[in-house]
Amino acid sequence: MKNLDIVYITKSIVESVSIYAEQKGVNLSFESDCDIKIIAMDEEKYERILLNLLSNAIKFTQSDRSIKVRIINQAMRVRVYVIDEGIGIPEDKHELIFERFGQVDNSYARQAEGSGIGLSLVKLIVNAMEGTITVDSQLGLGSSFCIEFPALILDKEHISEDIKGLIDTRLTQSIAIEFSDIYM
Repeated sequence: MKNLDIVYITKSIVESVSIYAEQKGVNLSFESDCDIKIIAMDEEKYERILLNLLSNAIKFTQSDRSIKVRIINQAMRVRVYVIDEGIGIPEDKHELIFERFGQVDNSYARQAEGSGIGLSLVKLIVNAMEGTITVDSQLGLGSSFCIEFPALILDKEHISEDIKGLIDTRLTQSIAIEFSDIYM
């Protein structure tokens, strides 16, 4: 864990995967209610979380629809939303998607299926970072995933000045892996 700017990191990840959304004809946007928000976080784990959510959103959102990533700063918490206008998830499957190998079984979802382990790992990583993840979704209308992290700061000795180096070989490799099953 290091003290890092979650706004900058999130925006960088969104910009790095925007080509996948563009190739599919999906509008991907980013917004934040603050310019900078420094919190204690593990950037590699956070990267995995956001890449998985964005990969799923792009896979399950039809062309000419939108995905929005939004950061909301609260006093002691930071919320990161990934909101899509995709196929949605039936209410009775909201908990199932966070279970290992849990998948929504419908014909459209099967066109872009994965292993069913991604959201299970995402939930484990979010919990390990002392956060929570929830989903609000309606079939045919899209999904909204909310990740909430504590807005904690580490002692000064743990502060990282090198947040600009995020877009490096590791991010490129992570994107290639996470988006490998999206065929354009």
